[in-house]
Amino acid sequence: MTDSKAKSPNPLSGVLQRNDHALGDIRQHTRRLNQLTAQLGRSLPARLQGQWQVAALSREALVIAVSGSVWSTTLRAHQRTLLEQAGEQLGGVPAKLKIQIQLPRAQRPRRGGPKLSETSAQRLQQAAEGMEDPRLAAALTRLAARGGSEGD
Repeated sequence: MTDSKAKSPNPLSGVLQRNDHALGDIRQHTRRLNQLTAQLGRSLPARLQGQWQVAALSREALVIAVSGSVWSTTLRAHQRTLLEQAGEQLGGVPAKLKIQIQLPRAQRPRRGGPKLSETSAQRLQQAAEGMEDPRLAAALTRLAARGGSEGD
């Protein structure tokens, strides 16, 4: 007989806590990047807080993601400080600073759909009234509600 607990799903918090699992590795890496961001941020002006994040750190480069081009320019002015601080954490100064601008995803504008002429809306409403299928009648009524005051 099988144990019923073996078939139940694992809590997500437990999956994320595991260090022997890929998700545990990702969580540990993310924690390290957040710690690096905090440590490097202590050497920068307070106005920069929250506008950037360490994305990667290696001997080749310190990669920083910023929320806009203005922050990229501002961080470049602190390049030497950032590289030196990163070097202390890495055990050697990275060869260069790379800044990636992470723009927020553009949201698709909500559109109300095309407007119907008043005549088309009336015809759809008449068709809805003659339908035997209530779902089709309701759909036609919704379309008719989009009617406007423009002519055909």
